[in-house]
Amino acid sequence: MIYSINLKDLTEKINPLVFAKYLTSTGWTVFPTKKDYIKIFQFKSVSDDFYQVIIPMDRTLSDYKSAMFSAIEKVSIAEKQSTEQLMLYLLNPNTDILKIRLVKNNTENGSITIDDGIRIYENAKKLLIATAQDIINPKRYHLGRIDDTVSKFIDNCKFGQTEIGSYVVSIVCPFAEIDEKKSFRELGIFSEETECAHSLTRQVTNRLMTNIASIKNTIDRGDYDKLTAQSGNSIISANFFEALIGLNLNSEGTNLEFIAQWSPSVKMNRTDHSRIKLSYDYYQPISNTISKLKETTKQSVKIVGRIKKLESSPDLETRTSGKITVLYLDDNGKKKTTTINLSREDYQNAIRAHIEGNHVEITGVFSNQKNNILTCESFSIIE
Repeated sequence: MIYSINLKDLTEKINPLVFAKYLTSTGWTVFPTKKDYIKIFQFKSVSDDFYQVIIPMDRTLSDYKSAMFSAIEKVSIAEKQSTEQLMLYLLNPNTDILKIRLVKNNTENGSITIDDGIRIYENAKKLLIATAQDIINPKRYHLGRIDDTVSKFIDNCKFGQTEIGSYVVSIVCPFAEIDEKKSFRELGIFSEETECAHSLTRQVTNRLMTNIASIKNTIDRGDYDKLTAQSGNSIISANFFEALIGLNLNSEGTNLEFIAQWSPSVKMNRTDHSRIKLSYDYYQPISNTISKLKETTKQSVKIVGRIKKLESSPDLETRTSGKITVLYLDDNGKKKTTTINLSREDYQNAIRAHIEGNHVEITGVFSNQKNNILTCESFSIIE
């Protein structure tokens, strides 16, 4: 990797308890010692090579940085991974890390053109957003504002650094979940494995890799129609396909590799797909799929009005959705009312808009000829 700072200096930011947990999770065993300021771990590889590392547990030790860095280097050698890769995890514990490798003629030295760089970072973010939206609110095409929960998830993720020989975007995804009240909650480094394994984060990283593998396999078989045939919770939205193309896939000679570096301490609920490659050859089928998915949204309408009526369960704990009646003007300036079912989150916002007297903007499809029932695709408050 390319770093502008000394790797040894970064060891000061590594929690020794996190390092110890990592080693325990990856097959190292503790060797007893009476010294409480260090921990000794041993490891025997499949080829019978023996390794031992000493981790300093007290940050005030004068040689803390050099001892910690030495231990990290030895573990990297034993596990046949780069020092930088191990440090990336130790500096960002309790995370899944997704990597997108862009291989083009001009990326061998680890640099990238400004335009390509902007596109890959923007669309890496869009890929995560689309995946999370497909999980929380499955649609063939997401319009309007992003759900608050999705925004909080994205705000919690971070970009890492690149590697020589290609251009790699590392996306660090800390574990977080949606609790029983549909609120976003970050999980700590010592949270239960089952919590992390079924968290929103693992759902997103699993789904992203599964989506790409499914798209690739479907195109390889020539079953192009199946790309638009998903329904219910298995829908892959047009937004996801658009983000894929936005990763420079529409540029001839482009090769993309998607890599999942799963959290070593969360072994449960991992998809089998950890490494997937796509090339420019997949561009046209994906582009055609986007057009077909968007055709189903051409009937969408946008209305602006005020909420006339609110209907939902009075029990906030069990409420999962709500129904509103909106008064609006049609294209001819005539007053009309329509009924709309909203998700729990959108219904909460609808209550606020009703109390404050704000207009609301709703995009959706009328589901009957009288235009008095609207299937909502996006909901927002005009303030």
